[in-house]
Amino acid sequence: MVWGCLAANGVGNLHFCTGTIKAPDYILVFEINLRPSVQRLFGRKRYLFQQVNTRPHTTNITKTWLRMKHVPVLEWPAARPDLSPIENIWRILKRNVAQPRP
Repeated sequence: MVWGCLAANGVGNLHFCTGTIKAPDYILVFEINLRPSVQRLFGRKRYLFQQVNTRPHTTNITKTWLRMKHVPVLEWPAARPDLSPIENIWRILKRNVAQPRP
């Protein structure tokens, strides 16, 4: 599994995960990657964090961590990953890797 982030002005860190990701694992990925990515992409500018509603994203421990770290989160409709811009990036990446010469 891969965690990644992007914004209109660039991409953030890419983190490779092994096994099933539970909320504490997800928070660890945040600790390592989210803050540096946000700092690099936005500096002191305002931003709104968007994620889909998978279980590790919606647990109370994750929501509490995001609140305590003052990460503004976009409220997201359930079961709508098709609206996520990262899904388009993954589709393009899969298509390119499947090419004879990626």
